[in-house]
Amino acid sequence: MYISSTNKSSQEEYWEKESYPIAIDSCCSVSIAKYKQDFVGPLPKCNITIQGFNGSSKIKQRGTWKFKNEDDHGTTHDILIPNTSLAPEAPYHLLLPHW
Repeated sequence: MYISSTNKSSQEEYWEKESYPIAIDSCCSVSIAKYKQDFVGPLPKCNITIQGFNGSSKIKQRGTWKFKNEDDHGTTHDILIPNTSLAPEAPYHLLLPHW
């Protein structure tokens, strides 16, 4: 698991109030984010079915996921992951490491 920080108006559902876990999986076919507010730019509709968590799930929107990452020197970087699936029912965020 990896921890990412984010600025949200409702902090209650986030781990440590400004962070959430991100699982890194080199075997997945797409990155998945749980929260619509984590996307930047357009979030176009799509009709995709993915296998994995909870059996199969329908993905209805995809876009660019943005989160912040602090490096070993304390510098914060914005990370943008294009073509990320929005999956509110996912148990966690899932990062495909070779975007």
